[in-house]
Amino acid sequence: MGEGGALCSSCWKELEFLHPPWCSCCGEPFTFDVPGSVLCEKCVAQSPQERVLDRVRSVSAYKGTARTLVLKLKHTDATYLAPFMGTLMQKTAKEFGKVDYIVPVPLHWTRLFRRQYNQSALLAYYLSEVMQCPCVPSLLKRSRATPSQEGRNAQERRDNVQNAFSIPSQWKKRLPGKTVLLIDDVWTTGATCEACACVLKKFQASQVYVLVFSRASRKKKIFSKQEEGF
Repeated sequence: MGEGGALCSSCWKELEFLHPPWCSCCGEPFTFDVPGSVLCEKCVAQSPQERVLDRVRSVSAYKGTARTLVLKLKHTDATYLAPFMGTLMQKTAKEFGKVDYIVPVPLHWTRLFRRQYNQSALLAYYLSEVMQCPCVPSLLKRSRATPSQEGRNAQERRDNVQNAFSIPSQWKKRLPGKTVLLIDDVWTTGATCEACACVLKKFQASQVYVLVFSRASRKKKIFSKQEEGF
């Protein structure tokens, strides 16, 4: 990896960009060709009311160079990587069309105090500029500090972040009918984004989309502390 986030040719080749065919809702890549818009097994098993996320899209698979970029941005103060990663997210973002608010997945204030920045917010601010759409980090609040997700399976992660997010009072009356694009750096089980979407839908957001830089394979059942924010 070169200066300013530029990639050498060998690192660039390690990026595994995701593309259709994938689940029309959660964006899980299919390993075989499918015609038109098709839901994956997990999304089919959910009722429309249970599917709080309307569409999820990811730029790359969480491996090799993509994993290195995510971890460097998140854990080593490599904030200079955000514009480069945001540029790669920009093309995928066009699929969502017009959105009303771009919202980064929030950190609890105690974690933000220690880290001094929210990596998801850095990506969201960049996308806000190129999409000419307001970035509103104050729209979602992480109202309680959740324990580490390390070593937890998918269901335990969902339980861990349940009711962890809230909408500040000044935004509650401005959400009905709005389309929100959630931004995060990596998708593992989707528990955090689903928890965010639940509270957004509770206050009548009409659509909640998710765009992440990278996503882990669904085959991985338990993730380490390094794999996803907590």
